[in-house]
Amino acid sequence: MSSEILAIIAKEMDISKFIKNWKLLSPFETLIRTLLSQNTTDKNSLAAFDNLQVKFKNITPEILAKANQSEIQEEIRIAGLHNQKSKRIIEISQIIFSEWNSDFLFIYDLPLEDARKKLMSLPGIGNKTADIILNFVAKRPILPVDTHITRISKRIGLVPQNAKYDDVRQAIESLISEEQIFTIHVSLIFFGRQVCKAINPQCPTCPVNHLCPKIIVVKQKKGKKAKK
Repeated sequence: MSSEILAIIAKEMDISKFIKNWKLLSPFETLIRTLLSQNTTDKNSLAAFDNLQVKFKNITPEILAKANQSEIQEEIRIAGLHNQKSKRIIEISQIIFSEWNSDFLFIYDLPLEDARKKLMSLPGIGNKTADIILNFVAKRPILPVDTHITRISKRIGLVPQNAKYDDVRQAIESLISEEQIFTIHVSLIFFGRQVCKAINPQCPTCPVNHLCPKIIVVKQKKGKKAKK
């Protein structure tokens, strides 16, 4: 049933505009872009990333490693947590520039788990950011998981409520082909934003309403949250 739900979601979600406008970034740019997206909206993180590009012309490990933190802070303020994020950006940039010689070829060449571990050795870089770089840039067969994907997977009963990041990732990967990973990833995020929302999900008009067990569906009622 879960594989059928995923197939319907992929069919119903229109991600054509996203694919058309998708801009392939370098591994380092993708890392910075994803770091900026933490705890903020896509709109704000993209604005912060664009500000960095305008300010520094090229976003490279060397340029950001040598930048003043105050300069970065000002440009990424819109993304929130600008003090913490600017410090982390410089710290990561210095490691990649001085210790890795700005070399990201390993994301293509190393065995998948080894490449993943190396990315996650950077301060503040977790599973999601590493997997985004590996899948989006290097086209490696690994599914990045965000809060939308986790919520949907638990609601449809694909994974138990206490499932961790890799539990969700592996469960979905087991149901789809490697070629479907990017499409399923994007489709599930769109589905989580538009239909299977955290609060007040659009169950009556949901294309998988007839298949979904609706585990932990939260509806807003008169200022209170009620679980069904």
